[in-house]
Amino acid sequence: GAPYALYDAGIAPLVPYAIRGFLWYQGGNDVPWAERYRKWQTAMVRDWRRAWGDGDLPFVLTLQAGIRARKGTCDVNSKLSEMREAQIGTADDLPNVGVVSTVDIGCVDDGHPKDKFDVGKRMCAWAMKAAYGLRDVDGESPRIAGYSVEGKAVRIRFRHVGFSGLRTKAGTASEVGCCAVQDKAGKWHDAKGRIDGETLLVSAPDVAEPAHARYAWTSYPDETANLENVEGLPCLPFRTDSAK
Repeated sequence: GAPYALYDAGIAPLVPYAIRGFLWYQGGNDVPWAERYRKWQTAMVRDWRRAWGDGDLPFVLTLQAGIRARKGTCDVNSKLSEMREAQIGTADDLPNVGVVSTVDIGCVDDGHPKDKFDVGKRMCAWAMKAAYGLRDVDGESPRIAGYSVEGKAVRIRFRHVGFSGLRTKAGTASEVGCCAVQDKAGKWHDAKGRIDGETLLVSAPDVAEPAHARYAWTSYPDETANLENVEGLPCLPFRTDSAK
């Protein structure tokens, strides 16, 4: 069918009804066009809010879930990671847009994770805060807010560290895995992260002067990608060398 049929048949008939917000899970088919997706998704959120006459309706989007073999190292050429970054970009472009991670909830051969309960639970946590004013949950995963190079490490600052800060997931190592740093020559090296207050220090023993860092930058990170806030919401994948 024609592209406009998706809106005319699926969304337009709902516009007369009262609504408190949107829960969104989509994007797998658009991975080849990740560099455009941020613009598309931002335009869609604006348009739906316009249709309901409320420019601030809560909108929570869900990152593409993990797929293919799980890895404990970053893949600097991961297109799926670029897609997730584009999705996160909408939350940077618009107010009252939340991001839920399902990067740790996946399936090696299916883009639709079988664990629907935790996907729904995480979406619900954000919706309860944004749409219904529940204040005893942060509702959103830690997300990179900035970085600086400090000696042999890259320090990552976050927003949404929860009410009690950062931690590594229970039952995993005290250090944060699935990290990489880039040296001054542009070469990437496997790295580890160390929680320092509400920040993360990422370094590699063979890199004296790092330039950039990445975390969980692969299609399906394994359990070594273990950074979360104390509320148990996993850190979103990031790269400091983003072009955005």
